[in-house]
Amino acid sequence: MQDFLMNSKSPSELYHYCSVCGSDAVNDSSKLSCTNGDCATVIYLNPSPSVQVFLINRSNQILIVKRAKDPMKGLYDLPGGFVDGDESFESALSREVHEELGISDQLEYKYLCSAPDKYYYKGINLDVVVVTFIARVSDIVIEKIDKNEISDIKWIDIDKVEIDTLAFENSRYALTQLKK
Repeated sequence: MQDFLMNSKSPSELYHYCSVCGSDAVNDSSKLSCTNGDCATVIYLNPSPSVQVFLINRSNQILIVKRAKDPMKGLYDLPGGFVDGDESFESALSREVHEELGISDQLEYKYLCSAPDKYYYKGINLDVVVVTFIARVSDIVIEKIDKNEISDIKWIDIDKVEIDTLAFENSRYALTQLKK
């Protein structure tokens, strides 16, 4: 396990004060509660939504991308990323696929599964929920690769993906669901 995983903190460990009145707050893994009875604000520490996609070509191969930065730099992942506040899962996925791979074709995304996971970044252990989709592609053109996000891409037979080379537990889970 990478060193930064051992020293990371969850958001509930980072916050100690009410963001409304400044009083002390009591936290657990899912919420931050103000101790001031007049305020009594409760802030829920919900997981961040994220999306990813298995792009599957005519040869039944999937596209995997090698991460160019932490967390999990150098391991393989699926195209995708975090959902912005004004996006649906599908529109976030379209944006991410376009940003990372330059694919501007309108793809038809079909839901596969979802899974909770941890995203360790700069000392923060962020809870995420990742929604995984499938998109069948024929003559897809990868116009550009965002080298800040991705160092390499490859098409690989679904049955030849080494599960331990995938960066995140949610991707490994999604692969087992895809193979069913």
